[in-house]
Amino acid sequence: MYAIIQTTIFHFATMSKATESGIGGKEMLNWKTMFRRMIIIGAPLLLGGLDLWHPESVVFGEMLVSPAKADWWLKLHLMQLPLFGLLAASLYFVTDPISGILKGISRVALWLFIIFYTALDSIAGIATGIIIHRLQIMGITNEGSPAYGSMFNVFTSIFNLDAPGVSAISRIAVYSWTFAGLSAAVALFLKGYNRIGVILIAISALTYQSHAYPNGPITMLLYIAGVICVEFFPWAWTEVKKVSGMMS
Repeated sequence: MYAIIQTTIFHFATMSKATESGIGGKEMLNWKTMFRRMIIIGAPLLLGGLDLWHPESVVFGEMLVSPAKADWWLKLHLMQLPLFGLLAASLYFVTDPISGILKGISRVALWLFIIFYTALDSIAGIATGIIIHRLQIMGITNEGSPAYGSMFNVFTSIFNLDAPGVSAISRIAVYSWTFAGLSAAVALFLKGYNRIGVILIAISALTYQSHAYPNGPITMLLYIAGVICVEFFPWAWTEVKKVSGMMS
């Protein structure tokens, strides 16, 4: 995914340089900026918006007897799946203008976030949704059914990633985003970027525990507010003024 994004940006940048003295160059630069900002703001906005309807808790019995709840659970996690990668791309673009070791650390953490959070969503969200869907088709929805207890244990084990080594996926998924966000925030702070924006990004990373409601939407709202400050008002509310070479 990153390769595609970087190739697209490189293509835009090359074309804009070739025609930077004419109208075409300005138009291409505008498209590049629009694409970048769509990812930076759009990804967390879509993810946070979807998660307003993410159940705060999951009850096996309730989902089993409610086809509507089970159907939404599966659809929600399928729609979310590409958004975690796009969220990583959002932070990637926010730190793109700067350089340094903290930027590199943030990007390594983002790779881990993409891998492990996608795995977490696939297992705890999509896999459990498929199990519920199959049980409904099989008619195993009554607690008195012989298979009910066994399937409850299977569902709970998958949802909680309760297996040797597998439980670490959840922790790595969450901590990698926290580490990526904090590294990016410190890197931006050291470069003199908007202090309010940097602090909001740091708070959103520190308080992120899950994409589920209410934590997910709240932390995404903080993150969006932070990146808007950094992207649109980079040198406001800071004691550092933009100088030549600051953006490098």
